[in-house]
Amino acid sequence: MKKFISRHESDAGIGQPAKNGGTWGDAFDLFVHYEHGGDFDAAVRAAGDMFTTTDPVTGEPVTITKLNQRQHMRGQDAGADPGADFGGTGIGNQNGPDPWEPIIPLDAMEVDRIDPDTLPGIIGEYAGAVARETETPLELAAGMLFVVIAACVQGFIKIMVKMGYSEPLAYWNWALMPPATRKSQIVKRSTAPLTEWERRQRAEMEPFIQTRRIDRENIQARIKALRTKYGKAKPDELEAIGDEIKDLENNLEPELVAPQIWAQDCTPENAGQIMARNDERLAFLGAEGGIVENLGGRYSNGTANLDLFLQGYSCEPVKVNRTTRDDIHMNTPTLSMGLMPQPDVMRGMAAKPEFKGRGFIGRPMYWLPESNLGSRTLDSEPIPERVKISYYQTIEKLLEIQPIEHPDGTTEPHTLSLSHEAFQEWKDFYMTIEHDLADGGRFEHCRDWAGKTSGRAARLAGLLHCAMNPVEPWRYPVSRETMEQALDITVVSISHALAVFNLMGADPAIESAGRVLKWIKRHRHQTFTKKQAFDALRGTFTRAAMLDEPFKVLAERNYIRAIEPEKGPGRPPEPFEVNPSVYGGE
Repeated sequence: MKKFISRHESDAGIGQPAKNGGTWGDAFDLFVHYEHGGDFDAAVRAAGDMFTTTDPVTGEPVTITKLNQRQHMRGQDAGADPGADFGGTGIGNQNGPDPWEPIIPLDAMEVDRIDPDTLPGIIGEYAGAVARETETPLELAAGMLFVVIAACVQGFIKIMVKMGYSEPLAYWNWALMPPATRKSQIVKRSTAPLTEWERRQRAEMEPFIQTRRIDRENIQARIKALRTKYGKAKPDELEAIGDEIKDLENNLEPELVAPQIWAQDCTPENAGQIMARNDERLAFLGAEGGIVENLGGRYSNGTANLDLFLQGYSCEPVKVNRTTRDDIHMNTPTLSMGLMPQPDVMRGMAAKPEFKGRGFIGRPMYWLPESNLGSRTLDSEPIPERVKISYYQTIEKLLEIQPIEHPDGTTEPHTLSLSHEAFQEWKDFYMTIEHDLADGGRFEHCRDWAGKTSGRAARLAGLLHCAMNPVEPWRYPVSRETMEQALDITVVSISHALAVFNLMGADPAIESAGRVLKWIKRHRHQTFTKKQAFDALRGTFTRAAMLDEPFKVLAERNYIRAIEPEKGPGRPPEPFEVNPSVYGGE
């Protein structure tokens, strides 16, 4: 049996499943279901005599039926077909000359898809194979592979775009996907060679780790005994005991640990400790966004701790001094992230000023692909063994790369350069992005993110170049073809990023349109005027002109459309009619 639960808040949840197995609805849904046996048309006819609205021409309250009659007569006076409904209320006008187009939801934007041909070599082959095996969008596997490559080379290689300007190869890639979309399988297949490499390193180093641990424990025990002895020693014995303690402490070798390339979840403090032990590098790869919730203060009473991650993306020095933990000093930390959080995680981030105000959400490449849920067949084929071996070998070669070592013990990353043609392609792209950052431009509402787009594209070109040339990639300049591939992928990602920012309410026009739509639905307006909307929403829109942009958005998405006002003395009203599909009409 179908059940309805009426509620008084906004109608945003109408039609969504309720926890008790019913369906969220409103009073009119109940009216249709219980009073008219689910017959929507019959309910509409009855509602026409029962419910009132406002005549957009005269401003007086009238029943919906009466307004339909008046609009019909006005249509006849204006020369309309006498047999057609003029449709001022949007009810019963669907046989008229101007039918409604389908509604385009405010939180839905059309996004582009990656062209498989833009993914070079083994990266394209393996990403495609993973996507086919898991029956998931190509963007998920491709984005995760970008971060796997970054995990191998970040900190050891950088890309020089032009003299005086270079980018590290740390990379953040976030794909927003709902649960049950096989995200964990993508992470497992993408990180498999990293996991295998770490396992071998631990196995090879285990005897040495054990020996080092025993030696350290013995020396520490000796130092403890000497300190006890020092407290009871005679004055002429103190110097000798003190010197021995100093010698032991100076010769105490650091703890030996197996290298760790990547992690799934930890606190920001633990991340710093792991990086300090692993050449100041770390990558987070996971099917969820737990690390983001940790950064937002899950374990620190809601206090966000973003410094290490922001500095790790930009490769800036980190100096952390604490009384309860060891100090952490890093000169060139690099930190990458490949996450597939649920959309609600992004909404939660947008609600925290720290994430937006400090530029955290401006760093990732975003993806919001359409889920394959409901269309999967289980007829997929496993990843071909040849492709798997080639991918593993590529990652293994990249993991062998080491930084430049100087005689004084310091290190620095190798530098990738751009061919002249590659730089020209990148520069043209940069200028296009720069133009769109201006007031009124495409990226006006997300400048922080868009301003980093050219840098992300350069980083991606460097990663693709390394994947194509895993042995000493700095010996060859980044080609024009590789740069074009990186730019093509970046252009596709822009449509996804704009959809993500709309999801987070970052586009003021979309957000404002949503507020107007909630008002329309809450009062079940069939028609309304601009003055009505302004009077009701004056707390949000302080000037009537501020409604023009949200009205434009709602009209473009077929929620509302303007009605031609009746000619007469005085300033004519600005009436609109509402698409009946807003309330479930056909």
